[in-house]
Amino acid sequence: MASPLAERIEPAKLATVGMLISFTGLILAALTLDAEMPLYFLVMELILIGAGFGIFITPNSTAIMGSVEPRRFGIASGMVGAMRTLGMAVSMTAVALVFSLFMGNAAIGQASLPRFLTALRVGLVVFSGFCSLGIVLSLGRGKRSA
Repeated sequence: MASPLAERIEPAKLATVGMLISFTGLILAALTLDAEMPLYFLVMELILIGAGFGIFITPNSTAIMGSVEPRRFGIASGMVGAMRTLGMAVSMTAVALVFSLFMGNAAIGQASLPRFLTALRVGLVVFSGFCSLGIVLSLGRGKRSA
């Protein structure tokens, strides 16, 4: 979906829009998540988060690869992959930390549901913060070189 758009719209701008969409989904989920939340609403929030990520990833890679000399494509591609892997590792560590702080060793069940939901909301807010940092950094990059 984002690939044809990235050919017509400045990749950095499109990547920023994707990040904004994901941010909106994360904040919406953080504000509305509770035990009585309708499943369809949660699904819509997850679709919003995923669509934003999907819109972000292709133009972001295009913008990065368009900013390096062709002889350095291998290095740039490797760095993109390494940063993506680092981002996943930091994200999983942050999730584990938030849940361990709020849940401890408690199993997820009816008794621990309030703590679980609080941990989930806090995690969503933390990732919204990461996302907002990404938006600021994405807004600060230059135009595509011709």
